[in-house]
Amino acid sequence: MSDWTEGYSSDIGYTSNFYSELTPRWLVTSAHLMGQHAPDIDRPYTYCELGCGQGFGTALMAAANPLGRFWAIDFNPGQIANAQRMAVDAALDNIEFIEDSFQNLADSPTDLCPKFDFMVMHGIYSWVSRENQLALCRILLRYLKPGGMVYISYNCQPGWAQFQAAKKLIKLHAHAHPGRSDKQAVAGLQYLAAVRDAGAKAFTSYPDLPKVVDTLSKQDHAYLSHELLHEHWHIHHSSDVARDMASAKLEFIGSAHLVDNLKQVSLPAKMIPLVEAAADSMIAETLKDLARNQNFRRDIFIRGAVAMGPIEQAGALKRLSFALLREPPPAGEIKFATPLGEAVGKDAVYRPLLEAMQKGPLSLEEAMSLPAWKDVPRAELIQAFTLLMAGSFIHPVPHGAGGGSLRNADGEGAAARRFNRMVQARGLQGLDYSFLAAPVSGGGVIAQFIDMMILMTLESQPKLKGVALADAVLTLMESHGRELLKEGKPFASRDEKIAEVTARLDVMNAGKFKAWRDLGVMA
Repeated sequence: MSDWTEGYSSDIGYTSNFYSELTPRWLVTSAHLMGQHAPDIDRPYTYCELGCGQGFGTALMAAANPLGRFWAIDFNPGQIANAQRMAVDAALDNIEFIEDSFQNLADSPTDLCPKFDFMVMHGIYSWVSRENQLALCRILLRYLKPGGMVYISYNCQPGWAQFQAAKKLIKLHAHAHPGRSDKQAVAGLQYLAAVRDAGAKAFTSYPDLPKVVDTLSKQDHAYLSHELLHEHWHIHHSSDVARDMASAKLEFIGSAHLVDNLKQVSLPAKMIPLVEAAADSMIAETLKDLARNQNFRRDIFIRGAVAMGPIEQAGALKRLSFALLREPPPAGEIKFATPLGEAVGKDAVYRPLLEAMQKGPLSLEEAMSLPAWKDVPRAELIQAFTLLMAGSFIHPVPHGAGGGSLRNADGEGAAARRFNRMVQARGLQGLDYSFLAAPVSGGGVIAQFIDMMILMTLESQPKLKGVALADAVLTLMESHGRELLKEGKPFASRDEKIAEVTARLDVMNAGKFKAWRDLGVMA
C-alpha cells in the first residue's frame, strides 16, 4: 500500500450517493426547528465538503443551488479526476474539486480556500487516523465563518461496539487473502457468516450482531471496502467528538437526523426525565446514545451558536414551506423509522398534509388552516412536518415556491437540467446513479434508471404516452446497448418489456411526475 493512502482503502473508488441531510436548506431548516440562527441561503454563500469521494453529492447540490459556491476536497486523485469530469460534463461553474490531504489543507502557510458558511463531513471522521481527525479540526477552525454550520456523521458507541471483534476478523482475513479490496470485503463477510453459522457465542450474546452482518451483506461492494478494510476505524463516543469540535470553537445544537431531536419518539419514556435533568449536553447525548443503542450519528455544530427568541423563531418557522418528494403511500402505510422501532402515522393526522402538498408546496401557516389542523397546537404540527421530513416524504423549499415558481427563474433550473442530462447520459453508458437534482428544494430525488430513461425520452418527445412512450424508451436504451432487466434478469420478449415500462409509467403518473414538476426536476 502506497504511503499517501495513510491506511485508507484506495484501490476501489467510493460510491456515488447523495444525502439530503447535507444540503444547505436541510441544515438551515434543522437549525430553525431547533431555535438556532443559521446562514442566510437566500443570498450567495459558500459550502465545503471534506472527503467528498466521487463528488456526486456535492455536484448535485451545486447544480441545485446556484446561489452557493461549492468546494469539494478529497486526497484520492482518481475520485477527484472523476468529479472534475462530471462538473465539466454538466457545465457547472459554481464548484471546485480539489485534490489535497487534510493535513496540508490544515497547515498550508497560505489559505487554499475561502471562508465557508457550511462545512460537512460524511462518515470520514470514523475512517481516518487520529492525526487526520485533528487536522480536520484545524481545517474547521481555520476556514469556517463565525455563525457557520458543520455537519459531521460518524460511527458511534455503543451500537457499533459489538461489531469491533467481527470487523477485526474481516480485516485479518483480508490480510491473509490478498486481492482487490471489494472482493476481500465480501469474502470476509462470508467468512464471518460461516463463523456465525458454526455457533460462535458472540452472535447469541450480542443479538444485534447477526443483523449487522445481514445488513452489511446487502451493501454495495465498493462501500464495504471502505467501511471494513481501512487501517483506521474509529467507533466514537459522541462526547469525544463534541470535545474535538470544541477545539474548533464549535457548539453542538442537535441532529440532522431529525427524529433524534424528538424525545417522545426516539427515547423510552422513562429515559426522558434523565435526559432532561442531565447536567450538560455531553451527558444528555451520551444518555441518548445508550437509550437508543446508537450506532451512527449525524451531528450539527455551529461556530457561535445564537439562539432565536420565541417570536423570532415563530417568524422563521412561519416562512417554512415543504414539498412532496414522492407520491403519498396508501392508507395505513405512512411509516417512520425511529430508534424505538417502526411507527405508523395516523392517516387522519398526516394524510391531510400530504394531500394538500399534492397541489403544491405547503407552508406551516397554510397547514394550520386545514380543517384537520386548525385547532391543533403549532408544536404538534411542527413535529408532524419534522417526522415527514425525517421519513423522506417531504423536503423544505423556499417560502412561496408553490407551483414550482423557482423552476424557470434565470439560473435557477438550467444548471440542474444540465446535471440531470449528464446523469442520464452516463446511465446510458452503464454508469448508473440513483438521484437527480431538484432545484426548487436545493436537493435531490431518488430515481431508478428506468425513471431516468422515461424522463429523457419525454424531454425530447413530450407528446408521447402509454405504449408509444414505452416503445420509445426501449428504443433509446437499445440504441446504446442497455438491456431492461428485472431482478437482474432479462425479459423473454419485447412485449414483456413494453408491459414493464408501461407499468412503471402508471406508477409515475400516479404522483411522481407531479412531485418532480413541483421540485423542478422536470418541466
